[in-house]
Amino acid sequence: MASATNLDLLSTRNRGEVHVENISQEAADRVNHIVHHLLAIYALGATPGEIQRAYDLNVRYQLPIHENAPKISGDMRDPDIFQTYTGMPKHYKDYLKFFTHEVCEKGIAATLNEYLFKNDERANDMLARLYDGLLHSFIHLGYGVEFQQPLIVVEALAQAAITERWLEDTCDLVTQHKSSHKYSGDPSVLSLYSNLHHDPVIYSAVRPNDPPNKLRDGLIARAKHAIIPYLAQFTVRPDQLEKKAAELANCSLYVAASAQRPGKIEMFDFFLMHSVNASIWLSVFLKQEWISDELKCKLVELKGWSDLVTYSACRTPELYPDRALQYQPKQPGDWRSIFRRARCYNDDGHAAKFIRSIRNIEQISERFAGTAGFPLQQQQYLTIAHMVMDSVERMNSPDYSLPPQATFVFGINTEVLRIMFRWVRWNGLDEAWDHVPDIGKTARL
Repeated sequence: MASATNLDLLSTRNRGEVHVENISQEAADRVNHIVHHLLAIYALGATPGEIQRAYDLNVRYQLPIHENAPKISGDMRDPDIFQTYTGMPKHYKDYLKFFTHEVCEKGIAATLNEYLFKNDERANDMLARLYDGLLHSFIHLGYGVEFQQPLIVVEALAQAAITERWLEDTCDLVTQHKSSHKYSGDPSVLSLYSNLHHDPVIYSAVRPNDPPNKLRDGLIARAKHAIIPYLAQFTVRPDQLEKKAAELANCSLYVAASAQRPGKIEMFDFFLMHSVNASIWLSVFLKQEWISDELKCKLVELKGWSDLVTYSACRTPELYPDRALQYQPKQPGDWRSIFRRARCYNDDGHAAKFIRSIRNIEQISERFAGTAGFPLQQQQYLTIAHMVMDSVERMNSPDYSLPPQATFVFGINTEVLRIMFRWVRWNGLDEAWDHVPDIGKTARL
């Protein structure tokens, strides 16, 4: 039985928001570690052997949990004690133990309503951390709720608690700006992307010589206050929930697929991909009856702000939609063929998560087809899914070799290097494409 201390999937019940029909219980029984990857391919119909191979490939470079953190003094139920240790990875086990107790005692809904949705200082800080750190805590929580696994919810809350606030007080400033400024109309998400691209302060905020975390040390350091008015224009009313969530997802995929570089082969940005991958869990959260409509609006708004911030941190890349919409697949096929390729692909799970999210975006966008603000239409989702798999599968070519840029990370596991160079990072920068071959050169990604 699934609990705060035990992961237990039933193939007849815990199948996921997007899944195939032929999921076996034997496959469900093998999903017990590296959950993002394994749950994604499980939902896509992975066999027990495929799940085991994915685990074996990735277990070798997992990092250990801090074991020697100083002992916490005081009761973590005290908000002051709780917040004393937030943002400190060395206290992950302390938060894990605390949230295990809370979920065992209160259940998932009551625990989340207390520590994420209560709208007090502690909950608001936790909610901001949930959306920070490239959405990893948000994604982890989504898996826990989607597959009804209290243990994963516990891990997500502990992960959120120790996540640094790279965005600092950006979300608080947006909320304050909304209360003091009234904007006429309801701008489309796509128009907000365009406005960010044409703002010279935001466009120039991220620079090639910035430290690796260009979101924190580039965008937020130089343009935090400039971006606030744009984010504040994305608002959600209860009667707009499904449409706004679908519009966000549709636009995030359109941007991620269109942000290519002339003269370079197709490749996707690692950070824009996360905006797409996280979109599926808005669909999950909107179906939870124990989350109020007011809170659902807040979750969708925060996701919208996160998407726009991520695009800005990538230096607002120019979009070339024809590269995606007119793409010619190398292995034409239906969704079943794409699912098969994704679940068999040797990586850390990002590709499978990407594919499952694209399929979800197709499904939630269907009722809004032809509506203004939804740039992608039917058949284009499958085309982009092919584009994703064709891009990452270049690493399977017999003549593939890691690019020269990989030499600066000597000693890192080869699979980690492949993760690093499978994607572009901060793709609005010219330098981000240095390791990507020109069109016509296929020896390296």
